[in-house]
Amino acid sequence: MSLIHCLVMMHSGRVRLRAILCLVALLCIPHTANADSDGLYCQGKAYIAYELRHFESDGKHTLYILKPTHDEAAVSVNAIPIPKEIKQAHGLTCEDNNVLISAHMSAARFNLSDRTFTLGQEPVVSIEQNRLDISFNSDVPPVTPLSEWSNDTHRYQFHRVYYAFPENGIIQHYSINRIVRVNKELQSVEGMYTVDRMHIETID
Repeated sequence: MSLIHCLVMMHSGRVRLRAILCLVALLCIPHTANADSDGLYCQGKAYIAYELRHFESDGKHTLYILKPTHDEAAVSVNAIPIPKEIKQAHGLTCEDNNVLISAHMSAARFNLSDRTFTLGQEPVVSIEQNRLDISFNSDVPPVTPLSEWSNDTHRYQFHRVYYAFPENGIIQHYSINRIVRVNKELQSVEGMYTVDRMHIETID
């Protein structure tokens, strides 16, 4: 039954209950998992994985795999929809050739080679989980070398910036995360990819 059909039904007092039940049924139709307010990442062997789940994302629960390249973007980006069974990710673990996405009671393992998910895995959640918003980890340095990505001509770095403005009242929190490729002498930027931007308003 379509949403338009349900709305038409709501205008009739005789079938008001049926219309309400219809709208509830539409909301219960399975969809891909929706984004919320996390934003986790992990670093594996020559790759970085992250998932955008804050309110400024496109609303879809997506796993991103980044690997170094030599083009202008500095990285290759693979975006993979995460199975709806993982309703909210609470842990992201990078293994040699797999990424484990953990929820409360279950987990899914993504294989980087064949790009498939295996459900029903044991979850692994740690208080040391890396988050894209460095306000959760204020002792993290703003520049982290990605030594495994470096080669004879280039170096790769993970740049993380966080600030809040203004000091009183409604505060706007900003978090910007980028992968930056520089030349071997660290004198010029030769590629950049913005991993994530966050903008969160709170009353502190």
